[in-house]
Amino acid sequence: MEILNVNNLNKSFGELHVLKGVSFTMNKGEVTAVIGSSGGGKTTLLRCLTFLEKADSGSVTIDGDQIVREENGVSVYPKDEELRRRALKVGLVFQDYNLFPHKTVLQNCALAPVTVLKADKQAAAAAAEATLKRVGLGDKLDAYPYQLSGGQKQRVAIARALCMNPSLLCFDEPTSALDPELTAEVLKVIRTLKEQGVTMLIVTHEINFAKEVADTAVFLEKGVILESGNARELIESPKNERTKEFLRKISE
Repeated sequence: MEILNVNNLNKSFGELHVLKGVSFTMNKGEVTAVIGSSGGGKTTLLRCLTFLEKADSGSVTIDGDQIVREENGVSVYPKDEELRRRALKVGLVFQDYNLFPHKTVLQNCALAPVTVLKADKQAAAAAAEATLKRVGLGDKLDAYPYQLSGGQKQRVAIARALCMNPSLLCFDEPTSALDPELTAEVLKVIRTLKEQGVTMLIVTHEINFAKEVADTAVFLEKGVILESGNARELIESPKNERTKEFLRKISE
């Protein structure tokens, strides 16, 4: 079942054309890694797919819902309130956590379901507790962010996103701020989520992780997808010369 369909997405900032006709699809339960050098458009792509930015042209369909359609070469978005509602199909885990420092771990995770989805407070708290146990933080429910390691904070951020039951969970360099030991901790959680069938789009520099965990990979260079396909095959035997060069340089 197709969860994501991105068709001919373009995005510019002034004279800078950042995304140039980006198209790809994802199926339910699939993990896709987006790799490429800095400045290639990876984060802009993620921001367009989570509706933090609006594309100039192209369409985006999530779980059968065409949220962004194209008319006369221009992307057309729903009105703001409707866009916010339909955008809940996508969750985003930021690289810098974005936790509320004055709220406990449990409160951080239960807040959005109550305030946005109008969930019952007790039900939201119970669901948040169960989700925190999924990411190995069942013993940190009453802790505050300042009492957590970077890896634990990132796991709270993952749990918070999962509490909204998104069709697609996106990660923006989830381990970029972590040391190797804490990186392994977070990657273990992502592996577990894959085993549980969570559909994930991961912008990452962790090439070995992408090879081992992702089903498919997309190599984005200067706003263009130069190569995509099976993650292990793309990383171990790239066909595009620029992909080969990129992978060779980061392995040196």
